[in-house]
Amino acid sequence: YYARAGEPDRAREFFDRALAYAPPDSVPPLLFDYAVLQESTGNCAEAIELFNAFRSRVPRGERADQARWSVGNCAFQLGRAARQAGEPQRALAHLQVMLELGLPQNLIDQAWFERGEALLELGRREEALDAYVRVLETVRTPGGQLAERARQRIDELRFGRDFDP
Repeated sequence: YYARAGEPDRAREFFDRALAYAPPDSVPPLLFDYAVLQESTGNCAEAIELFNAFRSRVPRGERADQARWSVGNCAFQLGRAARQAGEPQRALAHLQVMLELGLPQNLIDQAWFERGEALLELGRREEALDAYVRVLETVRTPGGQLAERARQRIDELRFGRDFDP
């Protein structure tokens, strides 16, 4: 009730209590709903943990698919935020989760680009080059801005031009 009423702090209290006392068969739906709440409030790190706990109990079905999608989406957001915060190693870990899940599909090309940028920041030029090539393989709009940026990075890496990650 409190989650839908726009009172996330109050909802968290009830979710925590419910999870502590719920019978085992009631735990998965609580985990899922709690994860959705965390995701909706921008707490992707906690949402990922809760969605993964749900997925370990319910590996198949519509809600499991939705949980996988949400984990991938949150991992992408955390990866991008980590890279922007100057933490490329942490960004790579989050982006790897998303790329392994392959979800959300509409962000795969952007995830490869972010991976390339993080690798470039770490001085791992060959791996970055591979990531930019993957952008071109997965990009939805071959003539779009992301594809062009990936081509520029590839040229910079292959021909030794200066770049600014």
